[in-house]
Amino acid sequence: MAKERSPNYPGFGLETAVQYVQQIYDKERRSAVPVDVAAKALGYASPSGPALTKIASLRQYGLVDKAGAGRLKVSDLALDFILHASGDSEYQKAARTAAMTPPLFQQLFKEYADGSNDAMNAHLVKTLKFSPEGSARVIKAYRDTVSFAKLVPGSYNDFEERTTDYEPQADFEEKKPPADTSPHRKPPVGGSVAYSWPLGGGTKVELAFTSEPTQAQLDIMLAQLKIMREVAPIKLGPRAEGGE
Repeated sequence: MAKERSPNYPGFGLETAVQYVQQIYDKERRSAVPVDVAAKALGYASPSGPALTKIASLRQYGLVDKAGAGRLKVSDLALDFILHASGDSEYQKAARTAAMTPPLFQQLFKEYADGSNDAMNAHLVKTLKFSPEGSARVIKAYRDTVSFAKLVPGSYNDFEERTTDYEPQADFEEKKPPADTSPHRKPPVGGSVAYSWPLGGGTKVELAFTSEPTQAQLDIMLAQLKIMREVAPIKLGPRAEGGE
């Protein structure tokens, strides 16, 4: 049975996210840039795990948008932070919008605006299947975000009325996988273990482990793959790729 996955969430509060998107804007303005260029603007030599985590969090807040295959750009929402002072009404409205853009944060604010950290932790761990450590990170990022956006209990309906003009960019639709996508285990060589399976279009994936991986190690790998998926290029088909 496949392990139930917990929802995606930003890895840090909104105030920190605004600082990161400012770094991208300072380097690239609103140009649509490849992910590795955005990573360099954030101080990374390459799109490593930490860089992809930051970029995925910026997308959760709606501060960057996908702009084609493997490219992104600073969003319209982010401009309200960049072009206005923190005391301006446009800045405050953007803060309330961005704070409630992550679906998990919107749920927590709607259901636990008056609740304690213990109540949120119970929901995150028992219902949404977060680890205790993951739950603690969610709560910190959420609390920091709500404080920065100056959201108060009872303001959820008000938020909905004032932010219907902004819709986060939806994820692109995925193609259905081919019929045979089950992994095939290759015989171990020197203690290593390898798996392979087709992805369609003549592409296949191969995974090699130095030893049989544990469930905890596979969870770490799946978390990294989830981050990579957020910024992966979109396959447009043979014609768009220069084929027939």
